[in-house]
Amino acid sequence: MTIKKTDRNIWVVDIETLINLFVLVGYNVDTGELRRFVVHQNPGYDDFEDFLDFIDEKPKLIGFNILSFDYPVIHYISNNRGYIGAHSSKRKTGLIYEIAQKIINEEYSDIPQFKRILKCQDVYRIHHWDNKAKHSSLKWIQGSLNWYNLEEMPHPHNKPVSDNQVESIVNYCVNDVMSTYEIYRYKETMQMIDLRRNLTKSLNYNVVNASDSKLGETIFIINVAKELNLPIHEVKQMRTYRRILHFKDYILPIEFNDKELKFVLKMFSSKSIKPENLKGALKHEILYDGMKYTFGTGGLHAVREQGHYKAKKDTELVDVDVKSYYPNLAIVNNFYPRHFGSIFTKVYKNMYTERTKYPKGSAENYGYKIALNAAYGKSNDKFSCLYDPAMTVSITLNGQLKLLKLCETLTENGMTVLYVNTDGIIVETHDRELFNRLCAEWEKENMLTLEYMGVKDAFLRDVNNLIVVYENGSIKAKGAYELNRKTDYVNPDLIENNRFLHKSHSMNIVRIATLRYLVDNVPIEKTIRNHDNIYDFCLVYRAQKGDWFQTRKIVDLNPVLSDKGRNFRFMVVKKGEVLVKMYQKGTEEFFQRGYLIKDMNFVKETGLKLYDINYEFYKKETRKLINGVTKSQLSLWQL
Repeated sequence: MTIKKTDRNIWVVDIETLINLFVLVGYNVDTGELRRFVVHQNPGYDDFEDFLDFIDEKPKLIGFNILSFDYPVIHYISNNRGYIGAHSSKRKTGLIYEIAQKIINEEYSDIPQFKRILKCQDVYRIHHWDNKAKHSSLKWIQGSLNWYNLEEMPHPHNKPVSDNQVESIVNYCVNDVMSTYEIYRYKETMQMIDLRRNLTKSLNYNVVNASDSKLGETIFIINVAKELNLPIHEVKQMRTYRRILHFKDYILPIEFNDKELKFVLKMFSSKSIKPENLKGALKHEILYDGMKYTFGTGGLHAVREQGHYKAKKDTELVDVDVKSYYPNLAIVNNFYPRHFGSIFTKVYKNMYTERTKYPKGSAENYGYKIALNAAYGKSNDKFSCLYDPAMTVSITLNGQLKLLKLCETLTENGMTVLYVNTDGIIVETHDRELFNRLCAEWEKENMLTLEYMGVKDAFLRDVNNLIVVYENGSIKAKGAYELNRKTDYVNPDLIENNRFLHKSHSMNIVRIATLRYLVDNVPIEKTIRNHDNIYDFCLVYRAQKGDWFQTRKIVDLNPVLSDKGRNFRFMVVKKGEVLVKMYQKGTEEFFQRGYLIKDMNFVKETGLKLYDINYEFYKKETRKLINGVTKSQLSLWQL
């Protein structure tokens, strides 16, 4: 292949390894060329030598989970080309299949970076979709991207593929490649890639496939290594292990006036635990000023009863956030992993100062942000050189107690705390001057900075599900109300959230209709009936390994059952099929009981008029969301 000047030889690739079939499809991100290499027992499908020529051109590869599967298979084939190539097509595929299965079953299958013959970028890794909390398959992400085709592998990997089945599997591979390309060109992905490439150059350390948390940790390690004048590999081995943690040794001087709050301080001060029991030891709940406060490893949380809270003529609602709370808490109080000593605090402070030099939203600002935030999380990670659980306790305990003290001070002076979440609160105040003075005193005492935003409306369901409308017109929506910035909501630029791809994007129309109703007073009926994006009406579900979805209908008085796989996208319609979730253990569960659905795993047409949508279902779901944040409940007939 002749490489054009504009061609950087970057290819999005995916492979399929079946018992008698090997497929690699590649898409050139610069030229748009699509190449396919197929090895099958049919002599008409033996592109093995062409595949090797492609690898010898040293393409830069981009893939989904490419580091743990696709590349190790490619690496093995390339390094054993003589042995594999000497066999028949059928035996070639058998040898490749055997190594693929071995790689799948290995706990850690990555080829070390220094051994790789090709450069690889893994969108799965950099988005941290390999993390337990964010774990996502390509099919799930395809649903989040509104990809037209979510259909799964059309053939079992361990069953022989006939000649007339080859093309369907190649087409399946093409679909995965093109959807991976869509992930690659997604705005946030491109920003993540650019950041990692730039940091790889500036740090002189390869972080092109690092997740945010790993990237932040690496930036820290490099800076600490420079200060300690130690090799990076030595710094990586450092840890501080604690046999027992006495909480009283880490709590800063603080006093409460309320009896219940005094008890909380006394209770935490009396605790002594083993580090492995830290998470459970921080769990505690109290009732203060009619609101339940919950303590935990993730921070202090509280919310007043569900409802709509609104700024009035004589009352202001203020959103208060502690600026870079946990990093600054560590810096001003000299919290650090014992094995690094005060050098850690010096590095921490320098990085915080460096971040302020770059505008918010820039790659540099974001890079330092994730580095600063990494310290707290990694301080309780035994696999990190930042590990010292005493630092975890120092930050989280004092962070919660100090925020609780601010809540008590404001409450004692006639103000009402409506919401608390880790590093911020929403407060209702009748005296802004007094409020400002009390906050300034808290800032001075704790050497921390508070940031303020006026709130117009706060719709609160619970700590994780809410809508906040600020005086400047911006909107913060969380949980069930969180909106994807890509939607055509009336004010998309004012939505703070950019809904992450690993989260569920089901029924986005319901969130749109809810926001329009609550924020702009637009009738539900008008929003739903006039919306023209078919994907916003779709629901996407995923089953656990071994479970699957099945649709059922009656045709000519006979039941027709159709298995749909683990990932299933559908829409609720007036005439359709029943949806059932099938469990490996032999039980089943009806989904959307009482409603009929249409399979939308493959979307041929996007015009809404072509689908018999059950609009009443979506209006009902919208009313549920609205009722969740209002005290007056919308009835079935209120639109």
